[in-house]
Amino acid sequence: MKARAFALALALGVVACDLAAEDLSTVGFQLLPVRYGVDSRLLNVPPSFWKLRCATDASVCCRAFDCNALPLECRADACVTNFRFEAPVVIDLRAEAPALTRVGAQHRSTLVVSRLLVDAENGLNTDLPPLELWLAPVAVTTANHPLAERFAVLPALGAHRRRLGTVVEIPVAAQQAFARYARAWGAFNLIAAAPLALPSTQMPLQGSATLTVTIELSAALDL
Repeated sequence: MKARAFALALALGVVACDLAAEDLSTVGFQLLPVRYGVDSRLLNVPPSFWKLRCATDASVCCRAFDCNALPLECRADACVTNFRFEAPVVIDLRAEAPALTRVGAQHRSTLVVSRLLVDAENGLNTDLPPLELWLAPVAVTTANHPLAERFAVLPALGAHRRRLGTVVEIPVAAQQAFARYARAWGAFNLIAAAPLALPSTQMPLQGSATLTVTIELSAALDL
């Protein structure tokens, strides 16, 4: 079984939308929500996986499946997937904030993330782990690269739970990392990463889940 059989199914979109600002010295706008989806029907987990037990023989997992293609670990009685999901998406500030671009670079002094909002609906029969977001140059597509910098961590969500409008903290170091890309007024990758650990002792995976991330930005203007 290929590792991609366990990959998350994603639908990603990023566009900019101007927001009205009461203070004319500050322009606020948000990126169109980025949506991540997980659908158990697309994971194609073979029914035989949920029957694996390795309490008496740890090699059972890799005899049943090719562990070079799908890393498995024996933990207690269960074969557990040891797979890290990663998905990069390019954000181009110049293309996504045309109104702010027209103001002119000479009038822009700062561009910061004012809020990061998350809507999460977990219809799966298993918990969703925390999802990490990383900033990286466009050429970098993995969070394990030395140039990737952690941006935020989206909270875990229990099975059959829903959480809307969660404000996620952006650490100072992450704001500073974002500021470097903002000063260049160009493109960068926003990489989503999370472990995908499925124990063979749980009930067969069912259902679907969505996480919607909305990034709100503000720019102070030198008028």
